[in-house]
Amino acid sequence: MKECPTCQALAACTPGAAREAMRPAVIAIIGPPNSGKSTLFNRLTGLRQKVANYPGVTVEQRLGKLRVATDREVTLIDLPGIYSLTPCSDDERTAHDVLRGRVPGAPRPDAVLIVLDANSLSRHLMVAAAVLAMGLPALVVLNMADELRQRGGEVDVKALSAHLGAPVVLASAANGEGLDEIYEFLSGRAAMRAPRIDRALLNDVARCRQWALHLGERAWQPPEPPLWTRRLDSVFLHPV
Repeated sequence: MKECPTCQALAACTPGAAREAMRPAVIAIIGPPNSGKSTLFNRLTGLRQKVANYPGVTVEQRLGKLRVATDREVTLIDLPGIYSLTPCSDDERTAHDVLRGRVPGAPRPDAVLIVLDANSLSRHLMVAAAVLAMGLPALVVLNMADELRQRGGEVDVKALSAHLGAPVVLASAANGEGLDEIYEFLSGRAAMRAPRIDRALLNDVARCRQWALHLGERAWQPPEPPLWTRRLDSVFLHPV
Protein backbone atom coordinates (compact mmCIF):
# COMPACT_ATOMS: atom_id res chain seq x y z
CA MET A 1 0.00 0.00 0.00
CA LYS A 2 1.38 3.37 -1.02
CA GLU A 3 1.73 6.06 1.66
CA CYS A 4 -0.12 9.30 1.07
CA PRO A 5 2.03 12.44 0.50
CA THR A 6 0.90 13.96 3.80
CA CYS A 7 2.00 10.89 5.76
CA GLN A 8 5.34 10.86 3.96
CA ALA A 9 5.88 14.51 4.82
CA LEU A 10 5.04 13.92 8.47
CA ALA A 11 7.35 10.95 8.63
CA ALA A 12 10.18 12.99 7.13
CA CYS A 13 9.71 15.78 9.65
CA THR A 14 12.19 15.20 12.47
CA PRO A 15 11.41 16.46 16.00
CA GLY A 16 14.11 19.11 15.63
CA ALA A 17 12.73 20.32 12.31
CA ALA A 18 9.21 20.39 13.73
CA ARG A 19 10.34 22.48 16.71
CA GLU A 20 12.16 24.86 14.37
CA ALA A 21 9.06 25.27 12.19
CA MET A 22 6.83 25.93 15.22
CA ARG A 23 9.09 28.38 17.07
CA PRO A 24 8.14 32.09 17.13
CA ALA A 25 9.81 34.28 14.53
CA VAL A 26 12.99 35.88 15.88
CA ILE A 27 13.61 39.52 14.97
CA ALA A 28 16.75 41.39 16.01
CA ILE A 29 16.75 45.13 16.75
CA ILE A 30 20.08 46.79 16.03
CA GLY A 31 21.39 50.32 15.69
CA PRO A 32 23.91 52.85 16.97
CA PRO A 33 23.89 54.04 20.59
CA ASN A 34 21.37 56.82 21.31
CA SER A 35 19.27 55.98 18.24
CA GLY A 36 16.25 55.18 20.43
CA LYS A 37 16.61 51.46 19.71
CA SER A 38 15.89 50.34 23.27
CA THR A 39 13.01 52.81 23.59
CA LEU A 40 11.41 51.15 20.57
CA PHE A 41 12.12 47.70 22.03
CA ASN A 42 10.40 48.71 25.29
CA ARG A 43 7.44 50.19 23.44
CA LEU A 44 6.93 47.02 21.41
CA THR A 45 7.38 44.47 24.19
CA GLY A 46 6.13 46.32 27.29
CA LEU A 47 6.83 44.20 30.37
CA ARG A 48 7.26 40.93 28.46
CA GLN A 49 11.05 41.00 28.69
CA LYS A 50 13.85 38.79 29.94
CA VAL A 51 17.38 40.01 30.71
CA ALA A 52 20.49 37.83 30.99
CA ASN A 53 24.09 37.79 29.72
CA TYR A 54 25.36 36.19 26.53
CA PRO A 55 27.53 33.10 27.16
CA GLY A 56 31.14 33.93 28.02
CA VAL A 57 30.79 37.73 27.98
CA THR A 58 29.31 40.46 30.16
CA VAL A 59 27.19 41.82 27.30
CA GLU A 60 23.55 42.04 28.33
CA GLN A 61 21.01 39.94 26.44
CA ARG A 62 17.51 41.45 26.31
CA LEU A 63 14.67 39.37 24.91
CA GLY A 64 11.04 40.36 24.59
CA LYS A 65 7.87 38.84 23.18
CA LEU A 66 4.86 40.31 21.48
CA ARG A 67 1.87 38.96 19.59
CA VAL A 68 1.43 40.66 16.23
CA ALA A 69 -1.48 38.52 14.98
CA THR A 70 -3.86 35.97 16.45
CA ASP A 71 -1.58 33.17 15.28
CA ARG A 72 1.86 34.81 15.29
CA GLU A 73 4.14 35.53 18.23
CA VAL A 74 7.48 37.25 17.73
CA THR A 75 10.61 37.15 19.87
CA LEU A 76 12.57 40.41 19.75
CA ILE A 77 16.30 40.56 20.55
CA ASP A 78 17.60 43.99 21.57
CA LEU A 79 21.23 43.84 20.42
CA PRO A 80 23.93 46.13 21.89
CA GLY A 81 24.27 49.62 20.43
CA ILE A 82 27.13 49.61 17.91
CA TYR A 83 28.86 51.91 15.43
CA SER A 84 30.11 49.03 13.26
CA LEU A 85 29.90 45.25 12.89
CA THR A 86 33.69 44.89 12.80
CA PRO A 87 34.18 42.56 15.79
CA CYS A 88 36.64 44.70 17.77
CA SER A 89 34.66 45.09 21.01
CA ASP A 90 32.51 42.62 22.96
CA ASP A 91 29.37 44.50 21.89
CA GLU A 92 30.30 44.41 18.20
CA ARG A 93 31.42 40.79 18.34
CA THR A 94 28.20 39.75 20.08
CA ALA A 95 25.98 41.61 17.62
CA HIS A 96 27.89 40.14 14.67
CA ASP A 97 27.72 36.59 16.03
CA VAL A 98 24.00 36.78 16.88
CA LEU A 99 23.18 37.94 13.34
CA ARG A 100 25.31 35.11 11.96
CA GLY A 101 23.66 32.52 14.22
CA ARG A 102 26.92 31.70 15.99
CA VAL A 103 25.80 32.19 19.61
CA PRO A 104 25.00 28.92 21.42
CA GLY A 105 21.34 28.65 22.35
CA ALA A 106 20.33 31.69 20.29
CA PRO A 107 18.71 31.01 16.89
CA ARG A 108 19.78 33.17 13.98
CA PRO A 109 17.26 36.00 13.52
CA ASP A 110 14.74 35.62 10.72
CA ALA A 111 14.79 39.37 10.06
CA VAL A 112 16.12 42.59 11.54
CA LEU A 113 14.90 46.07 12.48
CA ILE A 114 17.70 48.58 11.81
CA VAL A 115 17.03 51.63 14.00
CA LEU A 116 18.79 54.85 12.98
CA ASP A 117 18.52 58.39 14.32
CA ALA A 118 16.82 60.37 11.55
CA ASN A 119 18.73 63.45 12.75
CA SER A 120 22.14 61.81 12.21
CA LEU A 121 21.37 59.81 9.10
CA SER A 122 24.64 60.19 7.16
CA ARG A 123 26.70 58.92 10.11
CA HIS A 124 24.34 56.06 10.89
CA LEU A 125 24.04 54.77 7.31
CA MET A 126 27.39 53.00 7.69
CA VAL A 127 25.83 50.76 10.35
CA ALA A 128 22.85 50.11 8.07
CA ALA A 129 25.17 49.10 5.22
CA ALA A 130 27.01 46.57 7.39
CA VAL A 131 23.78 44.96 8.61
CA LEU A 132 22.07 44.95 5.21
CA ALA A 133 25.10 43.29 3.63
CA MET A 134 24.42 40.22 5.80
CA GLY A 135 21.37 39.51 3.63
CA LEU A 136 18.67 39.24 6.30
CA PRO A 137 15.25 40.70 5.46
CA ALA A 138 15.26 44.15 7.07
CA LEU A 139 13.16 47.19 7.85
CA VAL A 140 15.09 50.44 8.27
CA VAL A 141 13.44 52.50 11.02
CA LEU A 142 14.33 56.21 11.01
CA ASN A 143 13.58 57.05 14.62
CA MET A 144 13.03 60.52 16.12
CA ALA A 145 11.34 61.66 12.90
CA ASP A 146 9.21 64.08 14.92
CA GLU A 147 12.34 65.89 16.11
CA LEU A 148 13.72 65.91 12.55
CA ARG A 149 10.65 67.74 11.26
CA GLN A 150 10.59 70.16 14.20
CA ARG A 151 14.15 71.18 13.31
CA GLY A 152 13.43 71.64 9.61
CA GLY A 153 14.86 68.38 8.27
CA GLU A 154 13.28 65.81 5.97
CA VAL A 155 13.94 62.43 4.33
CA ASP A 156 13.02 61.16 0.88
CA VAL A 157 11.94 57.73 2.09
CA LYS A 158 11.35 56.31 -1.40
CA ALA A 159 14.78 57.35 -2.67
CA LEU A 160 16.51 56.01 0.44
CA SER A 161 14.64 52.71 0.22
CA ALA A 162 15.57 52.32 -3.45
CA HIS A 163 19.27 52.86 -2.73
CA LEU A 164 19.33 50.52 0.28
CA GLY A 165 17.20 47.80 -1.31
CA ALA A 166 15.09 47.62 1.86
CA PRO A 167 11.86 49.25 3.10
CA VAL A 168 12.27 52.42 5.15
CA VAL A 169 9.81 53.94 7.63
CA LEU A 170 9.80 57.24 9.49
CA ALA A 171 9.06 56.59 13.16
CA SER A 172 9.08 57.96 16.67
CA ALA A 173 9.35 55.48 19.52
CA ALA A 174 8.33 58.32 21.84
CA ASN A 175 4.93 59.07 20.29
CA GLY A 176 4.16 55.87 18.36
CA GLU A 177 4.63 57.18 14.82
CA GLY A 178 5.43 54.38 12.38
CA LEU A 179 4.30 51.56 14.67
CA ASP A 180 1.67 50.32 12.19
CA GLU A 181 4.34 49.77 9.53
CA ILE A 182 6.64 48.11 12.06
CA TYR A 183 3.86 45.75 13.21
CA GLU A 184 3.10 44.90 9.59
CA PHE A 185 6.75 43.96 9.04
CA LEU A 186 6.87 41.91 12.24
CA SER A 187 3.63 40.10 11.36
CA GLY A 188 5.07 38.87 8.08
CA ARG A 189 2.31 40.53 6.06
CA ALA A 190 4.78 42.91 4.41
CA ALA A 191 6.80 41.48 1.55
CA MET A 192 10.22 40.64 2.99
CA ARG A 193 13.12 40.74 0.57
CA ALA A 194 16.82 40.28 1.07
CA PRO A 195 18.52 43.68 0.61
CA ARG A 196 21.39 44.20 -1.79
CA ILE A 197 24.49 46.02 -0.58
CA ASP A 198 27.87 45.63 -2.26
CA ARG A 199 29.94 43.76 0.34
CA ALA A 200 33.12 45.17 -1.22
CA LEU A 201 31.94 48.56 0.02
CA LEU A 202 32.49 47.43 3.60
CA ASN A 203 36.13 46.54 2.99
CA ASP A 204 37.05 50.18 2.40
CA VAL A 205 36.11 52.45 5.30
CA ALA A 206 36.80 55.65 3.36
CA ARG A 207 34.67 54.46 0.44
CA CYS A 208 31.85 53.39 2.77
CA ARG A 209 31.92 56.78 4.50
CA GLN A 210 31.80 58.55 1.13
CA TRP A 211 28.89 56.34 0.07
CA ALA A 212 26.98 57.26 3.25
CA LEU A 213 27.64 60.99 2.78
CA HIS A 214 26.60 60.86 -0.88
CA LEU A 215 23.40 58.96 -0.10
CA GLY A 216 22.65 61.41 2.72
CA GLU A 217 23.00 64.32 0.30
CA ARG A 218 20.59 62.69 -2.15
CA ALA A 219 17.87 61.55 0.25
CA TRP A 220 18.20 63.62 3.43
CA GLN A 221 17.83 67.26 4.36
CA PRO A 222 19.73 67.58 7.67
CA PRO A 223 17.98 69.36 10.53
CA GLU A 224 19.04 72.64 12.06
CA PRO A 225 21.28 72.21 15.12
CA PRO A 226 19.43 72.09 18.46
CA LEU A 227 18.61 75.49 19.98
CA TRP A 228 21.09 75.02 22.84
CA THR A 229 23.88 74.33 20.34
CA ARG A 230 23.06 77.48 18.38
CA ARG A 231 23.09 79.53 21.58
CA LEU A 232 26.50 78.17 22.57
CA ASP A 233 27.82 78.89 19.08
CA SER A 234 26.58 82.47 19.29
CA VAL A 235 28.58 82.93 22.50
CA PHE A 236 31.82 81.10 21.67
CA LEU A 237 32.00 82.01 17.98
CA HIS A 238 30.96 85.64 18.37
CA PRO A 239 33.81 87.94 17.25
CA VAL A 240 35.42 89.86 20.11
